[in-house]
Amino acid sequence: MEANIEELLRVVGEHHKEAHGIREADILAKEQTLGFRLPVALRDYYKILGRSPYITQGCNN
Repeated sequence: MEANIEELLRVVGEHHKEAHGIREADILAKEQTLGFRLPVALRDYYKILGRSPYITQGCNN
């Protein structure tokens, strides 16, 4: 199964908030710290769902 942002947004549904995304400036700052650019798909995910507790929190349990 291939996941995409649209499918993740469908699953999260009404729980998704704009605040769940990570600001472009924060992503750029982290890329500078790391010394390389993230892949486009990962950047897109972080910008839209990077702080979503409905997706990321499950990975911490």
